[in-house]
Amino acid sequence: AAPKAKRVYSRKGKSASAAGKKSAPVPAPSAAATFASGDASEAALLTHRPPIPLAMEMDSSALNPYQCLLRQHIELFESGHASGVEGCSQGRNTPIKLGQVGIRCRHCAPLPNKARTKGAVYYSKSIRGVYQVSQNMAKVHFGEKCRTIPHDIRQRLLSLHLVNRRATGGKDYWVDCLKSQGLYEDGQVLRFRPLDGSPDSPTEDNEDDEEGEEDDD
Repeated sequence: AAPKAKRVYSRKGKSASAAGKKSAPVPAPSAAATFASGDASEAALLTHRPPIPLAMEMDSSALNPYQCLLRQHIELFESGHASGVEGCSQGRNTPIKLGQVGIRCRHCAPLPNKARTKGAVYYSKSIRGVYQVSQNMAKVHFGEKCRTIPHDIRQRLLSLHLVNRRATGGKDYWVDCLKSQGLYEDGQVLRFRPLDGSPDSPTEDNEDDEEGEEDDD
């Protein structure tokens, strides 16, 4: 029988044919894996709901014109979509969790994170605190920093703010509206309820927290 051909090995012990092969590229981690802790339990809480305008049809019957106009230019959004991933934890005391709900300027929402000006995004730790962070957005972002809001809208907000600053319906109206939009508290994080009719979360409103955090980029 003919002798078998000898296998040629490189100095490192690998065959010449194997040494010439390149290793397959390692896939990049998913957004969920790079977002905060990337905990699978947090990923399971994602509802994938699209952004929701803060304004509601009944606002004019409960709020003054300033608060109605302000709410028309703010939206609720869930961190975890492409826009939410951009709002990562730079400049924050605590990292943003996957599925955490915040508020943002509707005019700056299409912009990449680095292009947004100060105060474009806020995260409240409680439902009741959404009212206060919205007022902060009005003062810091809409009143001074935002480069995308139409000039006439900014002027209307500033002029109406001088006449009536606070919501005539109070913070309770804001809380009721946010709950009706599916918002609930998960510890010190706000989340959306799924749209499949899942039972309410047993968590309760945090009456003491009214501040929240700005996503200061």
